[in-house]
Amino acid sequence: MKRYYLSLDFLRGIAITLMIIGHSIIVYPIDISGNTACQIIHNFIYYFHMEFFFILAGMCESKKRYLDVVKKKSKRLLIPYFFFGIMSIILHSYSNLVNGNEGIVSGLERLFFRGGDYWFLYVLFEISLLAPILLLIKEKAKVVYLVIIVVLLLLSGRITNEFLCINYVLNYLPYFMLGNLLNDIGVCEKAEKAYEKKIINKCLVVLIGAVLGTVCFVFYQNNYVNVFLHFIGVFAWFIAALFMISFVKNKEKILAKYMFLAGKYSLQMYLFNGYLMVLARELIVTFCGVSNPYVIMLFITLSNCLGALLIVELVIKKVKLFSGLCGIMERNIS
Repeated sequence: MKRYYLSLDFLRGIAITLMIIGHSIIVYPIDISGNTACQIIHNFIYYFHMEFFFILAGMCESKKRYLDVVKKKSKRLLIPYFFFGIMSIILHSYSNLVNGNEGIVSGLERLFFRGGDYWFLYVLFEISLLAPILLLIKEKAKVVYLVIIVVLLLLSGRITNEFLCINYVLNYLPYFMLGNLLNDIGVCEKAEKAYEKKIINKCLVVLIGAVLGTVCFVFYQNNYVNVFLHFIGVFAWFIAALFMISFVKNKEKILAKYMFLAGKYSLQMYLFNGYLMVLARELIVTFCGVSNPYVIMLFITLSNCLGALLIVELVIKKVKLFSGLCGIMERNIS
């Protein structure tokens, strides 16, 4: 039974909150994406937030029997993927509340072969099927494992084939592999032990990570050289975020409690995000007539974060069928 680190939940909480903030920069029924501040926030979040999720997934991956991996990931990822994906197809086909209309046949084709509206689950499932092979390579020949990461980074953005989300798999697989390496060297344990360290040491790690990550973000452009710059920037921000947890001495504080809870239910927050965002934007823009981009972002973000957690706690967890459809599984941890 593997040890589970609270820092993983904290980082998931950061990542899912960033995702929701990014999605709050809406283009319909009012377009606020042209606002300068919104553009900066959007570009900054999308620089690393999805990579964070794949690093975290890699950190949680351990050696298992292949059939056990397929069974567990199918329950955790495929069931909610198809349930929510079909719901999304129905909405896109018969409702004008969502961005763009799409026929049933076209929606099903995207769902089965191109990741649908929940492509992250689709890609993570595919990467999970590759994980046992990659872990075996790492165990037998770590140099080969590192070479694979470099080759994948060189291919990043160069493969544009969307069939079976091959492009996304190749782009995010290096971060999954990085996460597994970080788990091997015990970065979570080091971060959680940082509670006991002098505050100057913790601040130094966070500061170096944040500065390096920001520099890489500013100079990042999509070419062969800067693919590695992007990789370094994401890694730097990840380490900075990881050590930020060492400042949360009192986990009973509201922000800390939210982050740990959001991390625990990050998958469910991801699944409900689209539905809650539609409701929030219709309420704040269409019904209330608000046009200020910052008020819109704040309202959509808060209503999404709090709304999703309330739905999980008050409804989903209490009904076994709903829990299964939403990918809630008991954790076997120590």
